[in-house]
Parts: sequence; structure tokens; C-alpha cells
Amino acid sequence: MKKIIVALYLLVQFISCTPKINPETSLITHRQVLENSFTGILVADAQSEKVLIDINSKKYFTPASNTKILSLYASLSLLPDSLEGLRYMETDSSFVIWGTGDPTFLHPELGNRKIFNWLTSRSKPLYLSTSNFNQPTQGLGWSWDDYNDDYQTEVSALPMYGNLVDFKLVNGNPRVIPAVFGNTFYVDPDTTSNIVKRENYDNIFLVNSKVLANSVYSQHIPMKTSAALSQQLLIDTLAVKVQLSYLSMPDSAKVIFSSDKTAALKSMMKMSDNFLAEQLLLQSSIKLPGNTLSTQKVIEYLLQKDLARFPQKPRWVDGSGLSRYNKFSPADMVFILQKLRELMPDGELFDYMAINGQKGSLSSVGVGEEPFIFAKSGSMSGVYNLSGYLKAKSGKLLTFSIMNNNFTSSVSEIRKETEKMILEIRDKY
Repeated sequence: MKKIIVALYLLVQFISCTPKINPETSLITHRQVLENSFTGILVADAQSEKVLIDINSKKYFTPASNTKILSLYASLSLLPDSLEGLRYMETDSSFVIWGTGDPTFLHPELGNRKIFNWLTSRSKPLYLSTSNFNQPTQGLGWSWDDYNDDYQTEVSALPMYGNLVDFKLVNGNPRVIPAVFGNTFYVDPDTTSNIVKRENYDNIFLVNSKVLANSVYSQHIPMKTSAALSQQLLIDTLAVKVQLSYLSMPDSAKVIFSSDKTAALKSMMKMSDNFLAEQLLLQSSIKLPGNTLSTQKVIEYLLQKDLARFPQKPRWVDGSGLSRYNKFSPADMVFILQKLRELMPDGELFDYMAINGQKGSLSSVGVGEEPFIFAKSGSMSGVYNLSGYLKAKSGKLLTFSIMNNNFTSSVSEIRKETEKMILEIRDKY
């Protein structure tokens, strides 16, 4: 009898010391594709903020383009309805202009002619000052060998043409926009390449024989930006004389507005445009003390003010999410998603996001159904995240973040598995 009592006692102690299985983890434990990766999930009722699912929600993840959700918040909260196209000062003998980071000037899809017309109508000599922009043209932690890819354009105070060179071959004849780059293309001796390559530190472009053999070819290549290039592009585009200056921008400098910010922000979010994200975050800094353009300045300002209550203090270094130095938790992402709801009605906010069954990153999900997912994806090698808003079958609005890092399978595999999880969550809640 004594032995039975001792055995029962030991059994009770063993059961009480055994870690309890969190039923929420069943959402990921049966998914073989996630077996060797790291996943974090937070799902909350958007109205009551009651947490419904919590798996590794306080752990840090590389957010990739989920970072654009923060750039959206910065732009909505700090930028006026219309983007600042330029700031300027008129003297007795000249006009001095300062770039404001506006990404729409001569942009092939978003550009309008307001700034162009204003600049060409000036009769006095034109000076371009670069005194308000002193940061690197590439973000902290960007991959150095992606400089030739169109998703990693440089950041500048006065971007033009989306900071891209548009190279085309039509029936073997090259066409280059802007035309000023037409005389900087040379034959590439490397016969193994089949793309146009820019020199790393200069606007010299090498065209491979395989490219030249194509009857039709198209490629966007990032410009190597500089103050001198901005001057050259203005001269070429405006057909007016432009001189460089380093005159400090006074508080009294006037503003020329270019276009409504809504179209640029929607393109940034729905098409995950890195160039727009970087430039819009940069422009968000210009009204802060100092009248300078600085990505770091606006990030520090928001983390100390509006976003001081992040659940985990994030590491935030750029506007697009190109940098792997960025680190956010699922709880951080749900926090910023809730903060966005304070800025505008849900219906307006959701229109900035990718939507199920519509053009964008969620086009293959819920095709033919009423919109129920409004989210932003973020991906790079070993990273796939999805954060946003979900209308559950119960009618509840949920705020969610599903972050997957450190996998070696394809991004498409993890994306499909994440989409399955979203549908399960929708049906359950």
C-alpha cells in the first residue's frame, strides 16, 4: 500500500511539472513546412484588443516589407494632404530651390507637370541647394550587391524619374529615359551576363551581347544619385541653366505642392514599392525641427513620441524593409496596426492594403469572395510575413500579424501555408 501511495505521489508530481501544451500552437505544429523555421503570431479582437492567439508574439523577427506599415503611419500622421514638391526662396536676382524628397517629380506613373511647369516658368537664374540632405543614399544594412536591381533605388532629396534609368531595345535600337544617359552605355565584355549592369559607383552601363541580340528588351536600372546628377538632369529636362548651391534653407522658404499623397501611399502599400516607401518616410522628416531631410530623424521622433509604447522596443532603420537590421515582434506589428485605426475610419484605411482576390500580394486568396483580408506582406530570402486586418466569420474584426523567419524552403511555400492559417483563423473566430 505504501508503495502505491508513493507511486501515485510521484505521478502527480510528474504531471504537475510537465509543461502544459498551449492549444494555440497547434496552428503551426502540424505544418511540416514550418518545422525548421521560426514563426510568431498575434491575433487580437480589434475592438476590445483581447488577445485570441499568441505564439512567440514578443520575439523579434525581420519584418521585410511589413516595415512599410510604419512608413504608412509616418506619412499619414506627418505629411499634409498634398506632397511638398519643392521649397524655394526668391531673391532679387535668382530662385533657390531645395528638394523635399518628393518621389513623384517626373515619375512615369505618379508624376504630374505642376513642378515641371513651375520650374520652366522661372525667368531668374535657378540655383539648386543640397544643404538639407546629408544622409547616405542607401539604407543601413542594405545588400551591397543589389545595387543594380530596380527594387533598390537610391534615396535622394530631389528624385527624378523614380531614380531609375529605363533602358529598352526595340528592333535592336536602344531607347533610354532620361535621354541624358544615352551616351553612357557600353558593350559588356562579360559574355556570361544577360542583363544590363551599372558600374557600382558610377552611371556607366554595360550592355551584354546577349541583351543586344534580343529584338525586344526592357530593364529598369537604379541611377547612382548625386547633387551633380540632379543638376544635370534638371538642365537636360528643363532646358534651362541650373547652378549648384549649398545655401541653408531658411524657415521662411516657400512651398510648392505637387500632388495628393494618397495615390503614392496606395502604390507604396499595394505594389510594395520600396522607392516610394523610402522617399515618403524621408519627406515626413522635413517639418521636424531643423528643416532637414533625414530618415533617422523621423524614425527617432516617432519612436519617442507617437510610437513610444511599442510592446517591444523595435529596431527600425529604413522605410522599405530592405534592411535585415530591422527587427519587430508580432506584438509590435499589431500595435502599429491599431495605431493606424486612430488616424482614419477603417474603410479608408483598408483601401491602402492588399485585399483578397484583388490585384496585389493577396490576389490568389478568397477569389470571388467579399473582401475579408486587408494586409501587407513582407518577404525576402528566408522571410515571409503578413500583417493586417481580418474580418472573421463571426463578424468580428481581427488585427493580426503572422511572421515567419529562418526558413530555407521557398517563399511561395511559406506564403501558401500562411494563407491557409489565415483562413483557419477566419473560420474559427
